[in-house]
Amino acid sequence: MTITGQTDGDEAGAGRSAECTQSWQDVLTHDHLQQIFTVLEAAHHTSAGVPFKETMVETLARVFRVRSSTFFFGPTYAQMFTDPDPHVQGIPDHMVRNYHEHWYEKDVFALSTAQEALTRSGFVTLEDLSYLPEAQQEYLYGQLVPHGLGSAAALHLRFSDGEAILGLFDEDRVWTRPDVIAMRALAKHLQARSRGIAMGGAEVVPDLDVLLSPRQREVAELVGHGLTNAAIAERLCVTEMTVKKYISRIFEATGMTNRSMLAVAVQPPR
Repeated sequence: MTITGQTDGDEAGAGRSAECTQSWQDVLTHDHLQQIFTVLEAAHHTSAGVPFKETMVETLARVFRVRSSTFFFGPTYAQMFTDPDPHVQGIPDHMVRNYHEHWYEKDVFALSTAQEALTRSGFVTLEDLSYLPEAQQEYLYGQLVPHGLGSAAALHLRFSDGEAILGLFDEDRVWTRPDVIAMRALAKHLQARSRGIAMGGAEVVPDLDVLLSPRQREVAELVGHGLTNAAIAERLCVTEMTVKKYISRIFEATGMTNRSMLAVAVQPPR
């Protein structure tokens, strides 16, 4: 069994061991890409709320071949860890009860360094946490190790009504540098979808006036009314490449993934 988190020494902060200067295209294998696309496909075809939680827990464990996975959700980052009804796979009920009663405040991913790294990059492993205080060491050796979970990693998502942490646990899972790059690429794309949905189950129509610049709002209106990129370029006296860049930024800012979603968002309220 391997405990991947370091408990002393360098305190430079979270994320250093997995900092990646190369683009993901330079290091990811076909298997990595297949893993990413499989999870994204599952997320795309799953409705918000409980189905999304169940699908993510099952799919992440299966695709990334870890023994256990969890989905904790809360209105804020801190409140995720107090989720009274988390979705779990491969975690016994008594372990969840012990977590709620004794360990949630000592969770390694509740550390400020972990929060900073997760909100920045979307994915963190124990190896990214260069220093674990005594309380977090107690959590590792008191809660995880006795149940054969010496390796832990987490993926962070933001929804319209809160935040979620998805845990991936195994006995001796080694997250290589390409693995981490793949998971961070996956997190980025999952976050684009999660921003537009609520765990309460309701689809949220983004407020374009708040999220977009006036020019982006204008392009969004034209896209939503069915104009092609060429027609928009002609209307605005810009190139098609410029229109494509606008649309890409609109999707990134709103969490939308297609022109049909924009068509709904630009409709005036009834």
